[in-house]
Amino acid sequence: MYPIPIKTINTIIPMPKILIIDDDANTTWLFDNTFSKEGYKIHSVNIGANALPEALDFNPDLILLDLMMPDMDGIEVCKSLQSNSELRKIPILIFSAVGEVKSKVAAFDAGARDFITKPVHIDELKSRVKNWVNHKEI
Repeated sequence: MYPIPIKTINTIIPMPKILIIDDDANTTWLFDNTFSKEGYKIHSVNIGANALPEALDFNPDLILLDLMMPDMDGIEVCKSLQSNSELRKIPILIFSAVGEVKSKVAAFDAGARDFITKPVHIDELKSRVKNWVNHKEI
């Protein structure tokens, strides 16, 4: 009896994509550096008003969004992203130095799926990101 050859299928698994929306270059650099090493494709936007077109173009699996930005705050950006039918299913994780319950409730009311307070413990953020990317709605 001869062994039966097994066909192998070369599949390309796309890298999960994260859109970072934050005006702070240090935070953006930290997140980009951290998640690139974890195998994520990263794109960042430093102006809230550019978030919607950039998200539509990049089509991320997850959005990391700062609450406090000068031109358009994270709540406004979140509402804008959630109002678009193509982006509505993408989970948004808001991060902020403001940890007041009022801010968290406003973020969740705007459509955010998660909220994390700065300073961010990077291992906690990595765990949350992995969880949201693995459970993204199809």
